[in-house]
Parts: sequence; C-alpha cells; structure tokens
Amino acid sequence: MATLATPTIVSVEEYLRNPNWERCDYVDGVVEERGMPTYDHSAWMNAICFWFNKNAEQWSIRVRPAYRNKIRETRYRIPDVSILDFVLPKEVYVLTPPIAAFANSGLQ
Repeated sequence: MATLATPTIVSVEEYLRNPNWERCDYVDGVVEERGMPTYDHSAWMNAICFWFNKNAEQWSIRVRPAYRNKIRETRYRIPDVSILDFVLPKEVYVLTPPIAAFANSGLQ
C-alpha cells in the first residue's frame, strides 16, 4: 500500500521571498505548483486579456495575467487573469480583492 507524503510546511514570508515559487500558489503553509497552460488555455487567457484591455480605460480597470492575489493570511493564489480597479495603488501582489479573477480551476 502506498503512503502519501506529508507536505512540507513553509511560512508566508518564506513563500513570498523565494523566487523559485513566483508561479506557485500557497495554501495554508503548502506551496502548490500550478500547471503550465496548454495552447487552448493560453489562447483563452489572451482573449480575456484582449477584451478587458480593449475596454480598460472606459471601465477604469487594470488587466493583469498571472498576478499573485492574497486571498487571506495563509492563502495566495495566482489566477490566470485578474481585473483590478484602476484607482487602487499598484502593489507587489494583490492585497485588495480584484473586481474579477479568472482561473482554469476554482479559487478557494
């Protein structure tokens, strides 16, 4: 019978400062690798970015692909596309909830 490995728990600070984890999610102390987009997934991301960018000035938004979002103290996710309020300050990672976030899998 196979046993499941216990994940290594890391601190939020370690996760945020480690450049090897820039494209990884962080869930309750566990660093989770994100899958690389396929051609179709990449095309979908591009279409969403294009459509929102086309209307960004009128709607007063910023469109950011693969931009880390702080969901809560122990949870950071990187949605495929984040739609941000233009009037909010530019941040190293999203602290204020985005207007919308699009991901291939659900964000928790």
